[in-house]
Amino acid sequence: MLCAVFDYLTYRLKKGRYSDEYLRSQHLLPADENHFPDLSVVKPGSVLFYHPTNSFLGWLVMYYTDGFISHCASVVDDNAVVDCTLSGVIQHSLADYTDGSGYIAFREPLGLTDELGERLSKTVKSKIGCAYSWPKALFLFWLSVTGRQPAFRILWLLDFTILGGSLSWVGFLYVRPLFWVCLVAYACYVLDVLRIRVRRHARPVT
Repeated sequence: MLCAVFDYLTYRLKKGRYSDEYLRSQHLLPADENHFPDLSVVKPGSVLFYHPTNSFLGWLVMYYTDGFISHCASVVDDNAVVDCTLSGVIQHSLADYTDGSGYIAFREPLGLTDELGERLSKTVKSKIGCAYSWPKALFLFWLSVTGRQPAFRILWLLDFTILGGSLSWVGFLYVRPLFWVCLVAYACYVLDVLRIRVRRHARPVT
């Protein structure tokens, strides 16, 4: 997992796509009251994009989506947002995001009106209380690391090669069943990645 470790250090040092300069170039601003003094101007129906500056889970999301946004939330009325968290879907104050622990940006859907914003808020609020879907999250993760998503990076294959090789070596020395499980799992993963890559390159250009 050397590639992941290097990227995490880049994140902690705020370099590259995690730097202040890059994030500002993508129209994100530090999430504090100096940059967002009046949140009441944000229309219901808008989408909040969030980049955390000190979150391991947030970094994992950004690393395996090859992006700089880890989280999105829907702005509703009463100056609040509806979030999908690990505890489920909740509603809380929009001001919670202006504590200086990240960068945020707001975007309005094309053609957003007061009526449409009200309808979007009502729809989003109907999801409050729903549980977090771990199966869907793991499925999306598998889609990403096998190349079914456009953001696939060959570095992820190298990460799993190092991880699979390390676990297989430990299994070979101490726990022989672990060796075979890791070997088969890694072989299936590599074959799946290669199958997807071949299929993508074999598609005719239209």
